[in-house]
Amino acid sequence: MEYHHLLTEFNVGTARQACLNAKVRIRIEYCLSERKRLESKCESQVDLLKAKDVEIENLKAQLLLKEAEAAKVHALETTCSNLRDQVLGYKRLKEQIEKFQDAQMNIVNDKVAKLDARKLI
Repeated sequence: MEYHHLLTEFNVGTARQACLNAKVRIRIEYCLSERKRLESKCESQVDLLKAKDVEIENLKAQLLLKEAEAAKVHALETTCSNLRDQVLGYKRLKEQIEKFQDAQMNIVNDKVAKLDARKLI
């Protein structure tokens, strides 16, 4: 009877071990498949991040170009303002010169008129 009892316990132990081995194998397979799924998900996230990095670099380059363009615009606006001021100064100077020339012409005309008047006398 002990033999039968030992055999039964052995068979139960063997069955438990086989069941445990099956559970461990199933768990390992699940873990491996989950790992593959997560690795795949990580790879897709890495690809998305790389695309975002490229987009960020492009936007930074565009920003630098826009800033350079804005600096050029500012320089041109300053130059334009300075040129307007110069033109306005030249116009004022021209008006003053014309007034001076008119005054000088009046003086010359008066002298010529006096000389003509003396000549007639």
